[in-house]
Amino acid sequence: MRTDTAVKLLAILVVAICLAGCGGGGSGSMTSEATNNGYVFGEDQGAEVTMQPAPPSYTFPAWSGTAPGIRIDQVTQFSSTVNPAGADIYQGTTQVVFGQVTGPTTGKAVVVYAYTNAYYIQPLTSTTINISGESEWIAPANAGKISALLVAQGYAAPATASALPAVDGVNVFAAATPGNVDVSQFVFSEYPIPTANSGPASIVTGPDGALWFTEYNANQIGRVTTSGAISEYRAPTASAAPNGIAAGADGAVWFAESHANQIGRITTSGAVTEYPVPTAGSSPEDIAAGSDGALWFTESAGNKVARIATSGAVTEYSVPTPGSEPWSIVAGPDLALWFTESAGKKIGRVTTSGQLTEYPIPDTLGFIPSPYEIIVGADGALWFAGGPAGLGRITTAGEMTLWNISWNNIAVGPDQMMWYAGYTGSLGVVGQFNETVQVSSFDVAAPAAPGEPSDIITGPDGALWVTDGSGYIVRFGPPA
Repeated sequence: MRTDTAVKLLAILVVAICLAGCGGGGSGSMTSEATNNGYVFGEDQGAEVTMQPAPPSYTFPAWSGTAPGIRIDQVTQFSSTVNPAGADIYQGTTQVVFGQVTGPTTGKAVVVYAYTNAYYIQPLTSTTINISGESEWIAPANAGKISALLVAQGYAAPATASALPAVDGVNVFAAATPGNVDVSQFVFSEYPIPTANSGPASIVTGPDGALWFTEYNANQIGRVTTSGAISEYRAPTASAAPNGIAAGADGAVWFAESHANQIGRITTSGAVTEYPVPTAGSSPEDIAAGSDGALWFTESAGNKVARIATSGAVTEYSVPTPGSEPWSIVAGPDLALWFTESAGKKIGRVTTSGQLTEYPIPDTLGFIPSPYEIIVGADGALWFAGGPAGLGRITTAGEMTLWNISWNNIAVGPDQMMWYAGYTGSLGVVGQFNETVQVSSFDVAAPAAPGEPSDIITGPDGALWVTDGSGYIVRFGPPA
């Protein structure tokens, strides 16, 4: 694990414990507030926390032995900006784990592991939480399936392991691991968009627990609840072509208006405000929430990446490569923003202070793909999809790997595996892959079939949500 990441997680742990134990009312402002098993975020602690998505709960059977039992009450994933003593700390893929131990706790400790695709990881030694005198515990962990061990204090838990240590009743008293997501039980649900030929494009989980999406052709922003109820809101500027969309730290949803040269903001009640981009004809394409509490967006024609504060003030930064066409953008696990340069055939990185770095895509496939979408993978690296083919992975240190695979829309699924939305011949599919090996593929069902899958994300209900060009929002997940 990188040392800077460990420091960030440790700092978040300190703040989280303070939030858990300090409590306190007060007049401090907050982005959102969530109470989980008595732990309150955002109460006059200088912390602004946006829950993404709503926390899932895991329930485990009671421990049947004579040793104390262990339970993971909640695994809450969030993005946050925390300001202890004026220092900004951000970890976009942080999960805070809440738990409880039943029975005697003296001399016991909890070790939290995060499970990615291939192995367990103990995120950092400070996730060993001594619980003497208290049954509750709280710890951060990297994104992934969470496991926890109840151990004797002083037990030297392995830094990494292919399997958790066996419960031996002496050193390891109990283990708790959420069950795997069974995608074989997933079903399709299709929700027709009221406006015909609306051109649904990007989709994001909003601060209200619903999904928000852009309607590029219809000049509208859509909202769909997890039960499938759809509302539409028109952009004030005609033919604005809403494209990228993101949830902001201010509790609103922000979107890029590619043809209107504006950035839009819509409240969860549907009130829309538009802010002009200083560079004329810049074609803002995609937008993402940054670690600094602002929104960051790409200007494909302006050849810039830009920052817009929640007040509407815009700052632009020119990309070094002329005509690079910045396209997709995402907040990375290293506090910076990462973006694709579709014409420049590079991956860009910009810090929140505006320092730009470019990483050329190597010619290891016999061609250099044009990168479009970029996301943060379950492994903490950046993954990007290119055209006409090409799947790429780049670490925050700039190390890049490419595969000749055509999966144009990608996301981390509820099972912490990578998923894609695309086509098999002329048939729309969503599929699951482990690194670059396709694990499963599911044909988009009627009435959306054959389907035109576009953007794909994991929603707050543990399902995959897809915008489909045939005029549907498609849900693929556990039966509702």
